[in-house]
Amino acid sequence: MRRKHVAQKLLQATEGLVATATDLILFLTILPFSLAGTHTHHDVSRRVEDVLKLVENDLNYRTIKNAVSKLVTAGLITKSPTRNSLDIAITKLGIARIGAIIPTYHEDRPWDGHLYLISYDIPAKPKRKRDLLREYLRRIGAIILQESLWLTPYNPRDIVDEFVNKQGIGGSILVSKLGTDGAIGKEKLEDLIRRVYRLDALNERYDEFLKRYESQRKPKSLLGMSTVYFAILKDDPQLPFALLPKDFLGEKAHRFYQSLLKNIAS
Repeated sequence: MRRKHVAQKLLQATEGLVATATDLILFLTILPFSLAGTHTHHDVSRRVEDVLKLVENDLNYRTIKNAVSKLVTAGLITKSPTRNSLDIAITKLGIARIGAIIPTYHEDRPWDGHLYLISYDIPAKPKRKRDLLREYLRRIGAIILQESLWLTPYNPRDIVDEFVNKQGIGGSILVSKLGTDGAIGKEKLEDLIRRVYRLDALNERYDEFLKRYESQRKPKSLLGMSTVYFAILKDDPQLPFALLPKDFLGEKAHRFYQSLLKNIAS
């Protein structure tokens, strides 16, 4: 029971990034790819066992072995023909899978200088079509302002039209362009963006991350540090830099995380 309890705590520690022991092993396997100076599968495979040992005392050996076996069967990792079942390397398919779990910080965010409102009037039935559209708008980084009205800083016309046509969603969908010096109601767009994207709360989380790890040249736990950072980054809408508050700490946290990885690799 104790091992099961500890394993559950470990999965909880990934703060929503992974949901199963299998994904956890895949997550841990990909971490070496983030380490500075690591370039080839051979380089990575030498680090994988050390990374997995971070949880060896928390997840029992059978759990790890079963997770590795499932990942091999799915073609997400490969296992070398050695006696050590932890001598593994991730495949291209595994990298694609983990890409859906581990968010990426975008250093290049091209922007046309406009905001876009998406409004729609589509039939209430079937409800599934409305739900599909809402979920798609969330995936492309739009934020809901009120029922059937969404906001996004990136021009969504082409991709929304393509999605609507592919899914056979009827009704009308209107995309309107706004200037950044405008307002919605009595609220300035700058204040609206800060509020609807919850940038102040997100900035507090970045600040806590920096304060927590700034004093550590090498973090005590690669897993702990990485999951804390990735959990914040996953919730970061990564808006165009010109739309972010001047005191926003996303870029600083990214540079700091990369510097810690370099220290680990050295």
